[in-house]
Amino acid sequence: GAGSAWYHLDPSNASLFWDRLAMCIAFAGALGALAGERLGDRAARRWLGGWLLLGASALA
Repeated sequence: GAGSAWYHLDPSNASLFWDRLAMCIAFAGALGALAGERLGDRAARRWLGGWLLLGASALA
């Protein structure tokens, strides 16, 4: 994605954040989809929000 391209064009801590954030969002979406299949839509939305917050806070 765009974050990864930016990181590889100019590797730095700031661009690494955007590279990892894009991956975090993608992985949270995949986990949310799995939760939706197993737990239902309402629970999946709660889990997705939690995973997004956890992933973003891990990058800080």
